[in-house]
Amino acid sequence: MKIYVVMGICGQYSDRTEWTVAAYKDREMADAHADKASKISMAYYKGLESRYVYNQDDLKEKLGEVDPNACVDYTGTDWFVLEVPFLDKVP
Repeated sequence: MKIYVVMGICGQYSDRTEWTVAAYKDREMADAHADKASKISMAYYKGLESRYVYNQDDLKEKLGEVDPNACVDYTGTDWFVLEVPFLDKVP
């Protein structure tokens, strides 16, 4: 059995941060979650005059329950789905 973990990522190089957002049994639900977060973030950054002038609290508020622990910075924030085997015992 597989589970699908929604992951968030922001920053670059040694300043890169990754975090877990949620896990699903269904791939389509995980993809929908990642897509929803991405759309919120893209719409926010698209509305700015400069991606270097932004308010982290504004974006975090817009993400709300979709990703309450999101990391945001000038490089943008992305979400993806990681497929992971679900084990019920240690191999």
